[in-house]
Amino acid sequence: SSWMCHTPRFAFFFGGDTGYCPIFAKVGKALGAPDVAAIPIGAYGAKEEMWFHRPNHMNVEEAVQCSLDLGARRALAIHWGTW
Repeated sequence: SSWMCHTPRFAFFFGGDTGYCPIFAKVGKALGAPDVAAIPIGAYGAKEEMWFHRPNHMNVEEAVQCSLDLGARRALAIHWGTW
């Protein structure tokens, strides 16, 4: 559910509702580093609940790794209803 939008002067990545996986490094290489990446966060709760969150949500550490993998110049943590 992620997408990237390019103009001649700006690239924006929207992470959608996704869990972390190493594919983000391939995305950054294939499509170029985004100027801004909106990275979803929202995998919070007890460790016993992570099996439920992990496929569809990132925790803060995974969101940081995702932005590094993408090569994003700036990152914005997002998630509906997080705050």
